[in-house]
Amino acid sequence: MATTPSIPPLQSPLPVYQQQQKPAQAAPAPQPAATGKDTIAISPQARAMTMNLQGMTVDEIAHSLGITVKTVESYLSLKQES
Repeated sequence: MATTPSIPPLQSPLPVYQQQQKPAQAAPAPQPAATGKDTIAISPQARAMTMNLQGMTVDEIAHSLGITVKTVESYLSLKQES
């Protein structure tokens, strides 16, 4: 009577990585090139109207709109003159 080979016992799985990994920050979405054909220009006034800018510094406003501080300061000086 031939004996059938025995199947070795299953090995335990590798230890699970215990430390929680921090979620990776999402990279900012790539901005399309401004060719005039595939983008729509939104004036700083229109963009500012959709945001709550009260209490923000000029640096924060410029960063959130993706423009320079000089542009924000120029816009603010124009608004004060009118």
